[in-house]
Amino acid sequence: MRNYRVSYLLPFAETPAAVPDRQVPGYFRHETILVADDSNAVVREIRNRSGVPLRVSEVRPMPAIFNRASRYYRIQFLQAVNFNVQAGMSAGRALQHVIESETGAIRQRLSLGYNLLRGGSGFHASVQAMGMYDETTLAILEAGERTGSMRESLQAAIDFLQMRVNSVKAMFGAVSWTAIDLVMAMVAIGGNRFGLLPTLERSGFKSEQAAETERFKELLSMAYMVNDVLLAFSIFLTAMFLLILYAYFVSTNEKLRLAVDKFLLRIPALKDALIHSATSATFMIAASILRGGGSFLLAADIASRGTRLSTVREYWRSAVARVYNGEQISGALIHPLITGSERIILVSHTDRTQLGTAFASVSQSRDGQAASAAKRFSFLIFFASLIYSGSAVLITLWVVYLQNQQMMAAARIL
Repeated sequence: MRNYRVSYLLPFAETPAAVPDRQVPGYFRHETILVADDSNAVVREIRNRSGVPLRVSEVRPMPAIFNRASRYYRIQFLQAVNFNVQAGMSAGRALQHVIESETGAIRQRLSLGYNLLRGGSGFHASVQAMGMYDETTLAILEAGERTGSMRESLQAAIDFLQMRVNSVKAMFGAVSWTAIDLVMAMVAIGGNRFGLLPTLERSGFKSEQAAETERFKELLSMAYMVNDVLLAFSIFLTAMFLLILYAYFVSTNEKLRLAVDKFLLRIPALKDALIHSATSATFMIAASILRGGGSFLLAADIASRGTRLSTVREYWRSAVARVYNGEQISGALIHPLITGSERIILVSHTDRTQLGTAFASVSQSRDGQAASAAKRFSFLIFFASLIYSGSAVLITLWVVYLQNQQMMAAARIL
């Protein structure tokens, strides 16, 4: 199946975007993208609609890296689907309508879901095929489809994505300035290691006292060693950063992702931010499902698939297993992941509605804790970057001191 950009005329306005044609009175000009095996199939489809094809051109596939949907586009896309659902459309028909209205390059990605819709697949499977949303968002949408509460689930997914955009912006702001600081420090260290220090070594150190010459060589050798250590550390940090990005956004290797998770969970403050954020997201999913009429087992099962963080995922899987083994829900929810105050509200529920309210309360509390932990992590890496860049400045001053010593020794000889 291929994507074709089509321009055609109809004696009526098939879509709100249609405009009266100036050259053919009584007809409306339409622009859209259709999915078909070839251009002849596109022409036949237009003619079956009583239309007049004007132009048919294939939309060439773009590399995936240039065809990504921005965070804001993903929110607006779901909002458009939500508007149509609120107007009375089914979720599948609303999704198809929104995809048909898209004529940009992103339509190539949306067509993956569009083809499934036309083939009879459900809403969740079609959205998942487009590859635009993370596990948590997909889990929320799946819950809505399975419980028949798509309006509530769509709004919950939109709220979750907006919350994540705000947290990502805050974290990105802190990390970006730190990254700039680290890059500047690396440039300074690199300039010392491959510029200033070799120059000092080539020019030598002239002194009438052998002890001063030997001391200069020792200091120069130590400066080389410190620069090499800092450069090696910089290369290690860069490699780890790229590996984390690859594991989270590119790779589908579960073992790699688990290994990266274990590494990140050893980092102070970041560990708390990740666990609190994942806990908040999954409890929000569970609350949404319970409010929509779903059972606890359904809520826990889908919540376990709403995060890739193994610690939180295993919490929900353990709760499901314990309930199947005959344990009460209030007991199955008790776990080291749950704090004392959260335990009180979780074990005190008497029905599904109260449990949903308790889940929502835990989600809200953990979201605040995740934000606080993210701020602590931002301060931590900020001070770490200050220490790193301060080391670079001290090394630079040290090399300048060596250079001044050389100049003063040369002046004494003259």
